[in-house]
Amino acid sequence: MNYSADSFLQTTRECDLVMKGGITSGVVYPRTLLELAQEYRFRNIGGTSAGAIAAGLAAAAEYDRQEHGSGRGFAALDGVVGHLQEHLLDLFQPDPRHEKSFKTLLKLVRDRKNPVTGLFSAIRFAPKAIRLLRTFKRLPETYFGLCSGRTQSGYDVLGLTDWLNELIETMAGRMNNGRLPEQPLTMGHLEDAGIVLRTITTSLGTQNPVILPFSDGNWLVDGDDLAALFPPNVAAALKGERDESELYKMPMGRDLPVLFAVRASLSFPVLLAALPLHRRDYTHRLSPEARDTPRLCWLSDGGITSNFPIHLFDNLLPARPTFGLSLDKYSPTRHHEDPDNLRGRVYLPKGAGKGVQRPVTEITGAGGFLGAILNTARNWQDSLQSVMPGYRERIVHIALTDEEGGLNLEMESDVVERLVDLGKIAGSDLRGFDLGEHQWRRLLSTYAALEVAFGELSRMFPEFKTGVSNHEPQSYEPSSDEELGVLWGRVTSLVSAAEPMVDQPIRETWGRSNNMPSPGSFVKLVPKEQAGRP
Repeated sequence: MNYSADSFLQTTRECDLVMKGGITSGVVYPRTLLELAQEYRFRNIGGTSAGAIAAGLAAAAEYDRQEHGSGRGFAALDGVVGHLQEHLLDLFQPDPRHEKSFKTLLKLVRDRKNPVTGLFSAIRFAPKAIRLLRTFKRLPETYFGLCSGRTQSGYDVLGLTDWLNELIETMAGRMNNGRLPEQPLTMGHLEDAGIVLRTITTSLGTQNPVILPFSDGNWLVDGDDLAALFPPNVAAALKGERDESELYKMPMGRDLPVLFAVRASLSFPVLLAALPLHRRDYTHRLSPEARDTPRLCWLSDGGITSNFPIHLFDNLLPARPTFGLSLDKYSPTRHHEDPDNLRGRVYLPKGAGKGVQRPVTEITGAGGFLGAILNTARNWQDSLQSVMPGYRERIVHIALTDEEGGLNLEMESDVVERLVDLGKIAGSDLRGFDLGEHQWRRLLSTYAALEVAFGELSRMFPEFKTGVSNHEPQSYEPSSDEELGVLWGRVTSLVSAAEPMVDQPIRETWGRSNNMPSPGSFVKLVPKEQAGRP
């Protein structure tokens, strides 16, 4: 399908966008973006892993539209489909030390529906198992990944990271006669064009998700590692001031290249190399030497901690929708009995009571049991958030079969085209989104949560104030009695405003059915990273 550049220059609405991770499942996204871009201007764009790739490309194309008044960036996105049909596997180019093991893993993925059984088959597989074990022991030599993302010798197409580097600059309209610009596209370029990009990576050293770009200046990197993992123009841009440890300070905020934000989120364990950054660990409070020594802190796939960060860009009372694109497992009894019926595999829960329930995952065998443990540990927060009122009606679900997406690096051209078509249907469904109804439901669910929170505030405040007003602050002292008076005056005003919510709550008696949207929610203090705030 051909999209003309001019078709992207008549947008009348704005939206934010968040895309789920899924390795090759991200093939779904190009035509979803193309459908949406004909009606919506993208303001805030986020994603994890494969979703981060789509987010980075959408941001680049939107930059071209805003900065150059051009729709060529989006039109170029349609060309990505053809490249993926021909060269999807070629994007994942293994390090020569792991080439045989990479081929073995590909075969395991192909044959996973027919697992090796019986003594004879087990013996036949034993040499390959030993090779995989040896490869696993050597993974630290290649940044814990079979593929670095860079182009390897013997390939006539670019590896994933190099390909993305050229594609991002092409879609942003920044290539100079086929040559890469000296300075890569950065978060600052996007922000100046009114675009915000956020991706999620996972810090294995500190064991938490990290929203990119960095807001923390305690990140350092070795120049040799940059040269091994990034194209020269991006590696140069990632070198900040040299630290006394001889490491380079990583750029923060506006200065971070878009390609780094994408690649840091897309580091699927074992398949793609993790990124070796360093941090000083100030918890070593008893040893200044230990405290000042930078420590290796690997950045791996964002999907480890937040594979569907639907909380990004969330507002209590949104002025525009934040669309979510979720990649789910196909079921003939949930979607359509015929997997070739693509219309039946795309679902947007529009009704007020639709999409509330989470599907039950069937567990068969020890492998399925362990997989369910892993998926529950990493996805439970995103899953619960996704069924909340004010969230679920803006999330379109795309159901994929076992042969589609994921680790299926060898998908045939027709399978890729099927995924692309699913994405087009999803984008078309979102184009008819009812913002007014979404805002109405969000108003009710937000009010109900505030009523609970303010009611608790009103009940606890008298006892709380008695204790704290007699306390002499030992930290964060006010600059004057007048400033302290302002603080207490504002808190008291909040408490006074909350009194009707305690005396006459309406959340459980609202309307004809005596309720507000469910499931209910609660306002609480959480780390800004958990709330999706960089």
